[in-house]
Amino acid sequence: MIGLLKNNLYAARSNAKWLLAILVLSGIAIIIWGQSTPLILFSILCIVGFSANTIASFRKESASKWNRYKLTLPVRRKEIVQSQFLSLLIWMLFGVVLTGICIGASLLFHGYVFDLDTDIISIFVAGISISLLMGSLFYPLSYLGGDERNEIVLGVSIVGAVSIFVGLVYLVNLAFDFRMDKSKVIISMIIVLIACIIALIVSYFITVNIFRRKEC
Repeated sequence: MIGLLKNNLYAARSNAKWLLAILVLSGIAIIIWGQSTPLILFSILCIVGFSANTIASFRKESASKWNRYKLTLPVRRKEIVQSQFLSLLIWMLFGVVLTGICIGASLLFHGYVFDLDTDIISIFVAGISISLLMGSLFYPLSYLGGDERNEIVLGVSIVGAVSIFVGLVYLVNLAFDFRMDKSKVIISMIIVLIACIIALIVSYFITVNIFRRKEC
């Protein structure tokens, strides 16, 4: 398991370096600017960007035939899937930490630049939820669609994750009549986040089942 996890992290590392450099430069500019809207968009992009890079690196396995070779190793298919989902969570956490640093720096230099008290929580919930949904869609669809469709699946997963997140937020607010009350907004975000976590867990078991039945 450790070896599989290291391989997944190394596969995503090269592109992650470029992404980190771009985000750091952009983050510095946005921190100096001190406006809430660019900071919100940048912060969500940090979390989602590293998560998307993780699942995009899955394509390298197909090109190098590593996905076939590792089936000959003394590991179970369940462990291979576990390593992929764990890699997603690790890189997502890295994006969360970077987002926290950027928001903290902005607060230090400009004070609270957001409109609502709950905006900071909303940023992290949005980034984490979209990342979880993206992984939930990508991995089972990737195993179903085959290696040659990974790029299409990645695009569908990103668009689908954003769409599902927006839909979840709308439905939760509609069903529970959560308005601008601070405590109710927080409850709404917690419900959405829990739903996305459940989606990832369900996706994991579906992916394991698909991979077990798949002929490679």
